[in-house]
Amino acid sequence: MHVLGFPKSGNTWACYLLSYCLNSHFDDADVIEGLYPKEPELRKIVKGGLSHKSYKETLGPVLKTHFFEFPQKEVVNGIYLVRDPRDVMLSYYAFDTGYLQKQPIFGYGRWRESLHLMKVRMVYGIVKPPRFLYIKQKFPKWVRHAERARNMGLNRVLRYEDLKQNTAGALEQLFNSYNIQVDPAIIAKAIELFDFQKLKKLEAQKPEDQRFYRKGNSEGWKSALTEEEKEWIMRNGGHLLEEFGYL
Repeated sequence: MHVLGFPKSGNTWACYLLSYCLNSHFDDADVIEGLYPKEPELRKIVKGGLSHKSYKETLGPVLKTHFFEFPQKEVVNGIYLVRDPRDVMLSYYAFDTGYLQKQPIFGYGRWRESLHLMKVRMVYGIVKPPRFLYIKQKFPKWVRHAERARNMGLNRVLRYEDLKQNTAGALEQLFNSYNIQVDPAIIAKAIELFDFQKLKKLEAQKPEDQRFYRKGNSEGWKSALTEEEKEWIMRNGGHLLEEFGYL
């Protein structure tokens, strides 16, 4: 099961929930196999082998990815995770200009990820760009990503906001689409284990700009973005915001 999403769309959190509920092995398909998660508390509950029923044989491992490099036969079970791109832009800006500046270039991931990190260091490390300029660079990439996912036939679309607002309901609806039933008690336990505040506490000892989990809020863009930024996003991607139910 590939979970495809643009960066900073809640990909890791969603995959943790799915991995626990399905009792299936989680991995990040974009980095060195087995690298994540690094925290022992998380590794023991997202790598399968738990006592409740497993759906690994039916759906395969839960593989997080930002890229489209998986076999066409995997599309049928794939999920496209989408988040309001206005919130994505805010989170991605903080990520590229803060968190990524502190990460080691080598050992971070596969060659594509290492090259991306080198580019981020070169472009954003010396002088932090104005946010609007950053949005003009990144938002078209979100548009292309969303359009490609739609065109490749990923019919299961999971909105981050729905997962955040009604986690149990969103997961149950998703599992129903696979014709499987996960015990509601297992879903409730997953929600408890991967509560966003608990995940943030695991990073509490790190400097703020080295923490992977930021805020995880929805509609933060309403107060954070300028009117000029909002209008530009609407002009350049409003059709997709409407398509995904953000208007």
